[in-house]
Amino acid sequence: MRDILKTDEVVEFPDSVCVLASSRNGDVLLVRQFRSTVDSFSLELPGGKVEPNENLIDAAHRELFEETGFKAGTLEKICKIDLDLSRSIHRTYLFYAENAERFGENKEGFDVLTVSTLNICKLLERKKITHAPTLVALQWKLLQEKARLGVES
Repeated sequence: MRDILKTDEVVEFPDSVCVLASSRNGDVLLVRQFRSTVDSFSLELPGGKVEPNENLIDAAHRELFEETGFKAGTLEKICKIDLDLSRSIHRTYLFYAENAERFGENKEGFDVLTVSTLNICKLLERKKITHAPTLVALQWKLLQEKARLGVES
């Protein structure tokens, strides 16, 4: 059994945003990017840190455009998630946007994928998505879809 780390240290990360954006046909925008922390590629919703003095909505719009080249009219706040309450303060705010449209190329150089709901389900079943904010937002979307269709859990 491992020893429990006994320290009063708390690591505070900058707030971040993550955007669940769907195109006009309902497909979800994902980015595929290399993550050196796990030495592999990751499928994620667009997102990133909130800059100093930047409001959450502006940060979400900026990250969506920088990472995908898409813009969305209205963003709806889904929720705030705390990524690790044991030793850190790491808040991520999730947003939803419908009818996102391409207005340019992504500035980050990521692969941008448009993925149908059916293929989102397949990616989740195959455990191809491990990014926590992306998992939470996609589960939210699937629950919204089930409610819209009148499917009981």
